[in-house]
Amino acid sequence: MGDDGNLAQTADGSSDLSVETDDYSELQKTSSGESAPADSMREQASRPDETQPGLISRILSQTKGLVKRAISWLGTRYKWGGISKKGVDCSGLTRLLYMKEGISLPHSAKQQFKLGFAVNRVSLLPGDLVFFNTRGPITHVGMYIGNGEFIHAANPTRGVRIDSLGSVYYDKRYAGARRYKNFG
Repeated sequence: MGDDGNLAQTADGSSDLSVETDDYSELQKTSSGESAPADSMREQASRPDETQPGLISRILSQTKGLVKRAISWLGTRYKWGGISKKGVDCSGLTRLLYMKEGISLPHSAKQQFKLGFAVNRVSLLPGDLVFFNTRGPITHVGMYIGNGEFIHAANPTRGVRIDSLGSVYYDKRYAGARRYKNFG
């Protein structure tokens, strides 16, 4: 995170996405290395335009690795404050997964929620983080993996597992979602 606490950073220290979801004045690099206005990046990140040929399939193919890595954590025990295969908590899991993508996130669900682009629930894509009010405002996080499901470090009894966003428990506590990387 930057000194001002307003940016998620890539592993090389450059800013990836602005915290303020209405401030897209900076330019971002496209996958081809060309500069693109952040407004167009935000548009793709928050609502992919399905009329663009192959955008959705390109996003899904690029998130496969992220989701595959997330699934490799299934069965890992829950450990509050943990950030390893020996034990991990919810924000530690999402932090580690995004670290492999070159994006540095804080080890706190509440702080992760303050970063990235807000994503409407109907626009979720694999790799987006989903947040919940379980023990207060924004106290739990998981990663959306598609088909209405997310992976998360649930609690000491259940460990890392997959649950449905539509389950009575999580649907009632859903607080929002964030996107930290434009996979398009």
